[in-house]
Amino acid sequence: MSTKATDTKKPQFPFGFAVPGDAEKYMLVVPHIQAMYAHALLEQQREALSFLMHRCTADLQLLEKISGASDLNGIYQAMAGFYEGAAKEYSAEAGKVMEMGSRAAKGAMQGLRQEAEALSQPVAKNAAAAAA
Repeated sequence: MSTKATDTKKPQFPFGFAVPGDAEKYMLVVPHIQAMYAHALLEQQREALSFLMHRCTADLQLLEKISGASDLNGIYQAMAGFYEGAAKEYSAEAGKVMEMGSRAAKGAMQGLRQEAEALSQPVAKNAAAAAA
């Protein structure tokens, strides 16, 4: 089986230039980190929108209870229950947001550590080879 000379070439960037040595590894660090942060941000946005949808549903239910109340006590009961539930749910949601932030920070640090280790291995090997 014959191999073409192009099979051994280093892949080229869209602009037509080849990346020398291990430079491609270093160039990939930034997009990897950006992807990790974007993932964490989108997860937080998804959670926030889910919570907002739930709260809008609760708002609509409150309005239905108020419009269907036959006396002031019914309105008072509906509003008291609504605000009590809202306080509990917002408190629980704040805990979720803090947990998500903590998880995202931990994941980012692990990702950075893995990237740093992957980048330092060739450097350490070259340094060891040069010292020998």
